[in-house]
Amino acid sequence: MRTAVCDDDRKFCHRMKGILEQYEEKREIYMGVELFYDGNELCESMARGERYDLIFLDVLMSGVNGIETMANEEMKKFTTVQLLNFCLGFFGLQFAWQMRIILSGPVTEALGASPLIFGLIWLAGPVTGIVVQPIIGALSDVTQTPFGRRIPYLMGGAILAAIGLFLLPRSGDIAALFGESAPVWLGLIIAAIMIWVIDACVNAAQGPYRALIPDNIPKEQHALANSYLSFAIGLGSVIAAGTAPFLKIVFKYDMSINAQFTMAGLAF
Repeated sequence: MRTAVCDDDRKFCHRMKGILEQYEEKREIYMGVELFYDGNELCESMARGERYDLIFLDVLMSGVNGIETMANEEMKKFTTVQLLNFCLGFFGLQFAWQMRIILSGPVTEALGASPLIFGLIWLAGPVTGIVVQPIIGALSDVTQTPFGRRIPYLMGGAILAAIGLFLLPRSGDIAALFGESAPVWLGLIIAAIMIWVIDACVNAAQGPYRALIPDNIPKEQHALANSYLSFAIGLGSVIAAGTAPFLKIVFKYDMSINAQFTMAGLAF
């Protein structure tokens, strides 16, 4: 739960915060109280994507009064172009993940993975989905940063996943850096770690990304926004699977696995 107190009387704000904190301690609940001293501050916070479950708002304030503040808070409906732009990041996420799914087999097989080992490595997706996504989603609900609640997790997941996508097809080269004394399975271990890192980061980004819908889009458009996300997921998967064959058939260009993983990292 998140609570905003907005009043141009600073003493009242701090008094109200003290009352809410006492209630918070007594009821053993988290209220996440934030103070704002004029309507503009509250409007700017909401414009960054912050949302509050409970708002104590003084109607008579200097500058932007309480009525104007709530009028500004009303979410405007997204246009088709805005919805497509909103889904662009999820398209890139799905494109990168589909590349990982398609190409991780050839990479790990070349490093000596048996069907059993490959199956164990593939547990990365469901396990990280069960563990990482709900935890990161819950954390992003209560995170407070100058960039908003969701952006730090989205950016962190994207950067780490991009690094993992770049390093995964080069796992054998990384193992070779340890010299001839390195065990033969070192490259496979590095590849497995990269796959788990990528899948964890994808799931870390998915939860906060989906949470952007209730944060920014009017309730009556939630179903439509989720439909657009589903479209982006399907389109990302199709283009990821078809890019290399298309280039080979049309332009006679045989795209290497390293190049495809690099492209996936850039798309993320």
